[in-house]
Amino acid sequence: MSIAAVPINAKAVRINSISSPQAFRSGEANSVILDCDFSITPDDELVVVKWFLNDEIQHIYQWIQSRDSRTYSPKIKPYVDETFVVSDHPTRYRALRLLNPPASLSGKYTCSVSSLANEDINSTHLVIYESPSKFEMAVIETDDETLDNIEDGFNISCTAIGVYPEPEIKLYRISSSNDEHSIESKLVTSEIKSNNTTVLSFRSLDGLYSITLNAHIEPTMVNQNDDDDDDNSSNVNDTSLVHDVDDAAAGNIVSPSRERLIWSTKNRNNRTRKASLANIADHYECRMAIPYSHFVEVKRLAVQDEKMLSF
Repeated sequence: MSIAAVPINAKAVRINSISSPQAFRSGEANSVILDCDFSITPDDELVVVKWFLNDEIQHIYQWIQSRDSRTYSPKIKPYVDETFVVSDHPTRYRALRLLNPPASLSGKYTCSVSSLANEDINSTHLVIYESPSKFEMAVIETDDETLDNIEDGFNISCTAIGVYPEPEIKLYRISSSNDEHSIESKLVTSEIKSNNTTVLSFRSLDGLYSITLNAHIEPTMVNQNDDDDDDNSSNVNDTSLVHDVDDAAAGNIVSPSRERLIWSTKNRNNRTRKASLANIADHYECRMAIPYSHFVEVKRLAVQDEKMLSF
């Protein structure tokens, strides 16, 4: 018995492209196509196309080209348009067309194309998301800590309920940058990362997620000299949400907390600056994002004079 050898320079099966990641709000995805464009040669034998969901061992779809045989898993079969074909006849059943897919079909989709010569794989993502039914941000109290004792720091909580798939949640501090060479200032955001920050997530019986971020905020240092302030401002990680202080000069409506921050910035060369800093609100922002989608929801608040303010 002899085994036929495959020439080293043979043109084996190859995936040329796969559908780009797609994201839809639940109920808005009427039709979704997951395509896996591949090339074969007349010499390729036993070509098999398989699709997998979320790295599961068992495929959700299989097409054996030589037998023109297609099979679907029970999870995906109710949502497949079995009449759909692509125009390239040799690879006509390479793609999946899903009709009104539910959120449970969100995830990582992997296409595998194999022959006797080799196998090639590629992956993409499909996200059918549920936006949260509730998203809240607040200053919270503990048994031994209240806002009346704010010099010891305080806690901030961000909670999202009823969201799918599992989201990411982060907390940022919004602060004023100090540039002695400029008469203007801007607000910059930096992510709060510390051992005092925890994120807890769980999935309920209906399949939706609830996630909570808790962070202990240390008191802001306001008694440092101007040189220390300049050094600290240079280390801020400038990410986004830049606001010019000209908002107030232009007559735009700003919150009382922002008025204090703008006032302190324009008077930073005054000797009373350090005293006024004690009354400036600390601003915070919580961002919740769904991976592989453009969905982002934001909540903001400010803490000033032992009070929580809107921002």
